[in-house]
Amino acid sequence: MGAAGARVRPGAAAAAADRLWVGTTASRTTGHARGCMLDSYAMIEVRLYANLAPEGRPVPRLASGAAGFEMGARPGLTVRDVLLYASLKPEDVAVVMINHVRGDLDSSLTDGDRLGLFPAVAGG
Repeated sequence: MGAAGARVRPGAAAAAADRLWVGTTASRTTGHARGCMLDSYAMIEVRLYANLAPEGRPVPRLASGAAGFEMGARPGLTVRDVLLYASLKPEDVAVVMINHVRGDLDSSLTDGDRLGLFPAVAGG
């Protein structure tokens, strides 16, 4: 069992651990209920900027090499849910960007969204 009752398909690579497996979802083409990986069509991309990283874990990387990860989208998913899933503290996130538009921790996320998370940054 993975996050929030999700289950990982047997034999799935560790790199796929950020994707959620759902036991029963309706197929977009047939409408039949069946088990399928949400990442086959419902994914969001999460990018971590500056020194933002999951607590106690190495910074995950996207295929492009950027700091971040992909995860399955689901109805009702919010930025706060992503932080919980990724072991990030809400107080460490100062700026939330969803598809290049400012959001907040309670903003909803949907299939194809690109979420950018930024810590408070100081310079001089």
